[in-house]
Amino acid sequence: MGLLDILGFGQNKKLVEDAIKRGGTVVDVRTPQEFAQGHLDGSKNYPLDNLSSHIEKLKKLEPLILVCASGMRSGSANKMLKNKGLDCCNGGSWRGLEKNIN
Repeated sequence: MGLLDILGFGQNKKLVEDAIKRGGTVVDVRTPQEFAQGHLDGSKNYPLDNLSSHIEKLKKLEPLILVCASGMRSGSANKMLKNKGLDCCNGGSWRGLEKNIN
């Protein structure tokens, strides 16, 4: 396992593609201010700072494709939510995901 895998960037392309095929929800973990400046159409904003208080809401949106500005916060969110048993993957940067799905 390399550094990119540890950070959540390694094999994610297949995981993201699978989550999209299964009707996944894009969850943007940036702040509301960042989200307001631009985001993927249809994405939901649940900031990383209070993500754990929304577990029950997030369970209803599974599978989750987590995004942020660079992929670091979404990687942290992915690890936390996986530890809580949620079906999720790190989609990385929201702009990168936007390019790959459009």
